[in-house]
Amino acid sequence: MIWDIDDTLVDTAPSYLIGQREAIARLEVEPADEQHALELWNHLFAHFGQADRSSILHAISIELGLAKRDATDLAHLASSVRLSWHVGVTARDGAAECLSLLHAAGSALGIVSNGEPEPQKLKLKQADLSSYFADEAMVFTPAGSPGAKPSATGLLACAQALNVRPGQCCYVGDSPTDMIAANLAGMTAVLVTSTPKSARFAVEQPAHAATDLHQLSRWLADRIRQEDGPPPTRAGRAAGGHLNHLTY
Repeated sequence: MIWDIDDTLVDTAPSYLIGQREAIARLEVEPADEQHALELWNHLFAHFGQADRSSILHAISIELGLAKRDATDLAHLASSVRLSWHVGVTARDGAAECLSLLHAAGSALGIVSNGEPEPQKLKLKQADLSSYFADEAMVFTPAGSPGAKPSATGLLACAQALNVRPGQCCYVGDSPTDMIAANLAGMTAVLVTSTPKSARFAVEQPAHAATDLHQLSRWLADRIRQEDGPPPTRAGRAAGGHLNHLTY
């Protein structure tokens, strides 16, 4: 089982909102216009992603008719969001229980996340989830890099690090980008979100969807109970052998 981090295993929305508000305040947005600025930011995020917050802030400045700022100033403002990404991060409800279930079953656990390694690892640490994953089983593909999701590059590298075939893996994420990456990698795409969007193309479709991690745990437990094969070799918590008795 290979996992996305943000809004799959950890809840980043509250900490991201802290950073957004810091940047908007430094942009000198009037309090009455803050909600409009936040709505525009969240709308533009789908186009720019994590890699180009400077352009998002530039767009907000134009939208609200604020004083023009140079690129260096905008980049400095954008960095305030990055500084706040790890503040107050907590595990998603049911994350530890789901990972514990998989660990007990002998599943190999990995991470593939679009982001810089240290901030992403810090999120897992603050959410008390780090111990489920070995360092070599965590692959980070910074946004904007050629291997970033929806590319399958990171997922395939993680499967290789876990010494399992891609077809033996599930990739669990919360977005169409995650589903595309999983399907391109030949893995079972598992979507966990309370607000699913209709997939337009087959490559965006999950093989299984759950509204939360508790529902996913119940599905996994059922799959484990249905299997009649021999139990897997138990490995350490951080990097167990592949879950050969949990088939998809």
